[in-house]
Amino acid sequence: MLATILSRLVDAALAKPAQPFQHHFANGLRITVVFYKQTYQFNLVLARDRVLPSLTEFKTILKNWPYPTRANPAVFDNDDRHYLVAMLPAHEKLL
Repeated sequence: MLATILSRLVDAALAKPAQPFQHHFANGLRITVVFYKQTYQFNLVLARDRVLPSLTEFKTILKNWPYPTRANPAVFDNDDRHYLVAMLPAHEKLL
């Protein structure tokens, strides 16, 4: 199920570069994916109110990403919203 959700986000982002596409989970986690055509990278954002998304959640997302990839997320906070953010290079087969 997660792999399907991520594939849909990636496909939508590729079809409309620079537009954010989101999925909200019941546990409060939000995933946002944006594709930037100029750099051929995806911006991956995991966000949650009041609680930072865990590194385990981030690793689970990467394991289910449509193609093998690696990244170390940056941590951002904005009041009660907490983020893990990473840039992922687009796989050449997607382009």
